[in-house]
Amino acid sequence: MLWSPRETLRSVGEGRGLGAGVTVVALWALASLLLLLLSGGGVSRAQFPELPPEEFERLRSGLSVVLPVLAFVLPFVWWAGLSALVYPATLVLGGRATLAAAFAFVGVACAPWAAVAVLQILLAGLQGLTGAGALGGVALAASAGALVWHAALVVAGARQAARLGRGGAVGSCALAGLGCLVAALFLAITLAALVVGFSGLPS
Repeated sequence: MLWSPRETLRSVGEGRGLGAGVTVVALWALASLLLLLLSGGGVSRAQFPELPPEEFERLRSGLSVVLPVLAFVLPFVWWAGLSALVYPATLVLGGRATLAAAFAFVGVACAPWAAVAVLQILLAGLQGLTGAGALGGVALAASAGALVWHAALVVAGARQAARLGRGGAVGSCALAGLGCLVAALFLAITLAALVVGFSGLPS
């Protein structure tokens, strides 16, 4: 997928890639969950220094359940949400993709995210062994590259599956991306409200 995207997306556009899309997203979800577990659950005392110890323990107890669930579920949510937005956007711009094809090429286009999650697991292990402090920048740069590569693959998939030109494919993905940004903002607000709610639970 990462080295021959055109051939892979061509087969997806012909309706043969839904299983591949599901596999890629499942690998991304498993790698994300493993990364969270290896990092100690994603909650540390240094992140909430202002909280009293008993409140921090309540917060950590609540998030120790919520965060692993989110780590595993969010890749599937991203896949389903982006696919559901890309499909009508391609139709509006004159494309001929099916919903199954949209799910297939968006799922396959998530391969960069799965690769970055695996890379972050390796970097976390290396950092734990060596104590190196500069590896966070590598992970951030890799994530930025994965975002660009993911967007490029979604556009390429839309061109193949929906038989759109370059402009139509970019436009349909831009519309879908705008919808995803709105959804991500809503999710961030919801997560912030959960954190505040957990930290304010009565003892």
